[in-house]
Amino acid sequence: MLKCPKCGTDNLLSAVFCRGCGERMNLDEIKPDDFSNIGTKKDSTTMQNIVGGIIIAVLVSGFLVGFMFPVPGSLSTSEEGQSAAIEKFNGNGSFDMTDQELTDFCNACLARKDASEQDPKPTRIMVRCTGDGTAKIMVRTTFWGFLPGTVVCNCTVESSDGTINVRGEEGSKVKIGLLPVPESMEETLFWPVKSFCSGALRDANDKIKITSMAEGTVSISHSTRVKIQ
Repeated sequence: MLKCPKCGTDNLLSAVFCRGCGERMNLDEIKPDDFSNIGTKKDSTTMQNIVGGIIIAVLVSGFLVGFMFPVPGSLSTSEEGQSAAIEKFNGNGSFDMTDQELTDFCNACLARKDASEQDPKPTRIMVRCTGDGTAKIMVRTTFWGFLPGTVVCNCTVESSDGTINVRGEEGSKVKIGLLPVPESMEETLFWPVKSFCSGALRDANDKIKITSMAEGTVSISHSTRVKIQ
């Protein structure tokens, strides 16, 4: 309806003269009440959609950055380093290994195990020994066949038999990149990685004993008859 500006009478949208007072209706100055807020409502909805899209994009980007974040302190490895670590392991009954040598040794064992059907798929293991008798284990992994991430967990050494206890440190949490893994998702995201890596290192783990762990180095003893091919 069009409201007459002179007498306030409601008129039809097609009215030329007011049916109440006869005043000519100036259609350029008069807008129907129902149409007065159309532009404002449309602009408001558009702005809400833009803001919502930005928030979703930020959340998704934050998740991906946190998930794929390269963990500080990670180590590279090479075939030459892996061969040297295996040779050192095979040639000594008691010896020390640096973080780099231990990382090379773990990757040499990992390379000997077929991971083609594994999901998540571990592609690299990194180890950092700390001064408090614990170690940080970082496993570079591909999830769902395309999304890279690094599983990070802590471990301690059981003094009774020299075995490694993953997540033995009080309050330690498994992470993927910067993101803590909820307990409800550990079975899906963490345990397959742990199981596969444990299998890759089983031949060595069954026969070695870690006697001590310090910052940047670990002391290992085993029978000189143990050989990793």
